[in-house]
Amino acid sequence: MPSPLMLVLAFGVVILGASVQSLIGFGLAVVAAPLLYFIDPSLVPTPLLLLGFAISAINWFHNRNYADFKSMGGALVMRIPGALIGLWLLLHFDAKGLQILIAIAVLMGVATTLTKRALRFNQRNLLIAGFISGLFATVAGIGGPPMAVLMRAQQANAIRGNLSAFFSVSSLISIFILGIGGQVHVHHLISTLILLPAVFIGFFLSKNIINKFDRKQITCTTQIVCCLSAVTLIYQALS
Repeated sequence: MPSPLMLVLAFGVVILGASVQSLIGFGLAVVAAPLLYFIDPSLVPTPLLLLGFAISAINWFHNRNYADFKSMGGALVMRIPGALIGLWLLLHFDAKGLQILIAIAVLMGVATTLTKRALRFNQRNLLIAGFISGLFATVAGIGGPPMAVLMRAQQANAIRGNLSAFFSVSSLISIFILGIGGQVHVHHLISTLILLPAVFIGFFLSKNIINKFDRKQITCTTQIVCCLSAVTLIYQALS
């Protein structure tokens, strides 16, 4: 269980991540995973996935008229084997190995925000993206980048709606598999409940305050923070 000071820092990190996710459709885990891991490794992946489910459910409801849930069935099915392999990695990698995996997932997320290219939204790519999403979500709590690349060509509201619908269900898949693997404990649930209000605050800020700022500046600042965090994780793991 993190100390009170660390929980305050984690609270701020979750607010930032939830705000970013509410703006672009994903980002809570990309922003928060490395910083939460610095604060307390026990916050990744289980509490992060639970918090990700919360912000995804909120955004799904908010953008429910734009979500086409039926088109993502294949990706959800492939999330299961991806999550199982992710669980195996989580159980067999040491702390340094997990740090590197988290850093890789974060850098994938940053690359997703930088690229202008969108892959074809077809069944084959959905299956691949669902598998990769499940693997990295279960290891590091970060499952957004593969799906975000597929949906980049869609309108903003559709991206937020579809990603939120996918993450609402897929997060539960990863949490269930983590539970089977003995990776969900009472202290994870307590940490999640303490940090849960930060999710609602982040959503509120995205709709009422942050939305008034320049999105390019917000995105650029977030990218820099994520890259620095990822590089620091890799440096610590290799030193």
